[in-house]
Amino acid sequence: MCDCYTPAGEPIPTNKRYNAAKVFSHPDVVAEEPWYGIEQEYTLLQKDVKWPLGWPVGGFPDKSFGRDIVDAHYKACLYAGINISGINGEWEFQVGPSIGISAGDQIWVARYILEGVANRGASIRVGRETEQNGKGYFEDRRPASNMDPYVVTSMIAETTILWKP
Repeated sequence: MCDCYTPAGEPIPTNKRYNAAKVFSHPDVVAEEPWYGIEQEYTLLQKDVKWPLGWPVGGFPDKSFGRDIVDAHYKACLYAGINISGINGEWEFQVGPSIGISAGDQIWVARYILEGVANRGASIRVGRETEQNGKGYFEDRRPASNMDPYVVTSMIAETTILWKP
């Protein structure tokens, strides 16, 4: 999550933040003021059986477990200066994060990808208000949980703001 350079001052090959900074400092991107939300989900597993915490083995729970752990994680992130907008619990297994972006009038560039309005099963989920207004928020549900936020968010900015057909 930091900039790393060679002794000669060149960014090392894994320094993805360097190239992302170039994209985000482009005047067209600055003018749009895109917002990105990265949702990282995880499942707490029981120690010996590799089954979700609080779930009966082979079954489903009837109440939520692990809230104290999630709350402690949330507070630790805030203390570390990581801006988190909230937490939630879900009863389904999910394999990765979702990326949301608000990029003004440029949103419809993403329409060449499988998308759906208010469709949680689509690769790109477009909000109802976004469709009505012709601009606004969309959610790209394709990145894996091991995605590099600098690579993915800069690619979204390049595709939705800088790319010219």
